[in-house]
Amino acid sequence: MPQRGYKIQAVNWDDYLASILTKTHQLALDRVRFLKGPWDELDWFVRFATMDLDKVSQGDFLNLQDEIWSLLTVHFKSSPDSIPLREQIIEIQQTIRNHLTELVDRGQTMLPSLPGWLWITYPRIAANLSVGASPVAKLEKFKSMLEIVSHRATSGDPDNLVPLLGELLEKVGRPVLRCPHCRNFFLQSRSNKENCSRHCQSNAVMQRHRGEVKAQIKQTKKAKKSSPKTSAKGKSRHGRKKRAR
Repeated sequence: MPQRGYKIQAVNWDDYLASILTKTHQLALDRVRFLKGPWDELDWFVRFATMDLDKVSQGDFLNLQDEIWSLLTVHFKSSPDSIPLREQIIEIQQTIRNHLTELVDRGQTMLPSLPGWLWITYPRIAANLSVGASPVAKLEKFKSMLEIVSHRATSGDPDNLVPLLGELLEKVGRPVLRCPHCRNFFLQSRSNKENCSRHCQSNAVMQRHRGEVKAQIKQTKKAKKSSPKTSAKGKSRHGRKKRAR
């Protein structure tokens, strides 16, 4: 006689995230453009790598803290114990910058993969536990579930931003390049894009134009020097030979 199987029911993460994401999280994710897709999120990572943290204002740094905190929360379904400190952010930025430098200069880099755990949950029991004992404990509607729920979860540790970068690079598939004008990283949005911004593109076009003009002037001067000169001796003002007296 065949054994009775168990139905695996996935957690509705949209409902779960709605219960843990605050207004601060939502505003931060809007700045990251998280809902637009992986490309915009990866672009945030690239821009983060090029930031000069010593020169950003206090307000911009607080926004950056909220953005990192919110990314960790939405990806790992768990908020970090505390907002990442300045020292942590500087260290993470340097690690990401090193990986992007290897990727741009050498064509490859090795990123760590995400650690994680497999959660097996009995919803009716988990919903009755204290808050924090289970990622589904906060949702009352899980009390009515009869099936086993399984999902994979990872820690919201700030260091997980680094392996998250690897996943985004894999999903997006677009190369990260170095702008030849300002030398900053940028995510290539189309195959013929060579500069990070219109400003750098305009400057690059202007520099090429100036170079072409200088080369043309140099070539003209060189041509004048190499051409034979016609002697004016023995000719009158009108080009006729003077009469001998």
